[in-house]
Amino acid sequence: MHLICQAVFSQNHLANKMHRPISLYLKARDTAVKVFNTMSALGVTLTQKWALTTIESVAKHKMDDLMNQVKTTNFHTTHDNLNRMFRVLHQRVGHNSHFDSGTAATVFIPPVEPEYQLPMTNEEFLWAASEGAKTSITAHKIQELHADAAPRIFAQNVHTVLKLLVNAPDFEFKTYDHQNSEVFDCPPVSEALPTGPEHALDQYLMRTAKIDEASHEGNRQWLEEWSCQLGLDTDEERERTGQNRIVVWSGDQLTASRLYGLKMFRSMDNTPHEQLSWMEPIFGWFHLQMAFAASLHK
Repeated sequence: MHLICQAVFSQNHLANKMHRPISLYLKARDTAVKVFNTMSALGVTLTQKWALTTIESVAKHKMDDLMNQVKTTNFHTTHDNLNRMFRVLHQRVGHNSHFDSGTAATVFIPPVEPEYQLPMTNEEFLWAASEGAKTSITAHKIQELHADAAPRIFAQNVHTVLKLLVNAPDFEFKTYDHQNSEVFDCPPVSEALPTGPEHALDQYLMRTAKIDEASHEGNRQWLEEWSCQLGLDTDEERERTGQNRIVVWSGDQLTASRLYGLKMFRSMDNTPHEQLSWMEPIFGWFHLQMAFAASLHK
């Protein structure tokens, strides 16, 4: 099939439906420019310029869609640092292979869930937070919650251990006489999250910025870049963000601590937007799971 497509493409470059996904895949895999150009000359792919133009067009379309959505609906966001290797084919003075630090971010648009809605205004959120602080959880309450959840946690742990055992290749579970026993059934779910297409999150990748977010200053710069990319950097949108938006901002321990530090440093600024009272940083539990798993295997 691919040979036929190459033959047709050699006669008509508009017949490139097979070449388009291959070109985008190779570009996503960070294929070297010389390899890309060679494969394009052989008729295996389209040019690297076409792949870059297409990716930029798709990215612009999605960013325009995101800019429209963040102005009309609630959204969550997360960001983290990244290290990228830049390779050059010919080493020259001032043109060498090197690492650069940057920041990558994702914006999540949640579905409309009537049973879970954030406060509509910043004032409502701060009032709810102050009321919650008056009734802080006690050690006795934690013990009650633990006693209530203990049977469910025990059943789930037993099920997890059984799965590890019966799914082992040497066990040959399909040949086990009692494989249909209710002992192997999954424990009932106490609070199942809704699933299905209507509950799916819309995810948008933001443009990577050459900003090292490991410091407070780096996070401050990223907040400005974030506002600029989302079109929230005008005076009108800044006022709306400070008064009518609550952004849940998740990240790893370093990111969350830097954002909390920024909120503390700017708590006495003049406006709600400058005080960052519209931002609610939370620690990413996924990072905690990874850290816990790494500690088990070290």
